[in-house]
Amino acid sequence: MPKSLLVFAAGMLSLLAAIEVVAPDPPGATAPQHRVLLASFIPACEPVPPHVESIYTGTIHPAPRGRFATIEVFMHGHQPASTYQVVGEVKVTTTSRNVSLWNLIDSAKAEARHMGGQAIIEVWPRPVSDTDPQGARVLTATVVDWS
Repeated sequence: MPKSLLVFAAGMLSLLAAIEVVAPDPPGATAPQHRVLLASFIPACEPVPPHVESIYTGTIHPAPRGRFATIEVFMHGHQPASTYQVVGEVKVTTTSRNVSLWNLIDSAKAEARHMGGQAIIEVWPRPVSDTDPQGARVLTATVVDWS
């Protein structure tokens, strides 16, 4: 199936649907009921979550951290001032362009918590392919623990 046909089919799934709302008449009213049509929007969402891979590359393996533990984020080219020990690497891949950068970072942060890290550094989002910059994306990061 050609890609343009898939895009068209996905667009058709997110059409606006009308919902009719009828306001009740006041007691004793002889006028007809008031009807209002409201447009509802059903977004086409990412059916498959991003794929997350990780590997321990450091000598330390800290205990996993809590679900809501803070994970600091340092984008590619911005180094933290604090000293750290490398715990491992994380890679988040998505096949859709509908996944935001924040969703990719959130997935990397969740994996960093699972690995026992306190921050992710060298966070680098980019397209999987240079020929399709709007398609699938990958985010790589290094998981670290403050020393």
